[in-house]
Amino acid sequence: GRTFQANAYLKAAALSQKLKKSHWVLSDDSGLEVDFLKGAPGIFSARYAGAQASDEENVEKLIDALKGLPKRQRRARFRCVLCLIDCHRGLYYFEGACEGHVQLKPKGASGFGYDPIFVPKGYQRSFAQLGEAVKAELSHRAEAVRALSNFFKKQF
Repeated sequence: GRTFQANAYLKAAALSQKLKKSHWVLSDDSGLEVDFLKGAPGIFSARYAGAQASDEENVEKLIDALKGLPKRQRRARFRCVLCLIDCHRGLYYFEGACEGHVQLKPKGASGFGYDPIFVPKGYQRSFAQLGEAVKAELSHRAEAVRALSNFFKKQF
């Protein structure tokens, strides 16, 4: 797909088709969007530096692309789209985002991917420095799951 929503749908639809009985299926797609790079790495976040690239290689490529830019030009967000297909084949989407900026020096040991260079808005430290508990509260996935939870609370 060409968007997080399309990719989340493709994942959910593929599993939904494989299941013999009616089941609920939930999938997600997510990544990092940098405004200066017109949304890149975006849907290519996991393979930004190439199909077999490591997290470190992806981070290095992103830092190289943003070198010399002031913080205001390194604005970014993690985005997550959940796709839910219910047992009657109803289709629902839930989105979450975490705004922040990219720092040019990786810091911290927690998390994975771009966590060592992503600083959430209102914080001075990267996700990798803040730790899993803080990230779990602030993250794009947490926001998408809260939207899903609110949907279930209203439905049931």
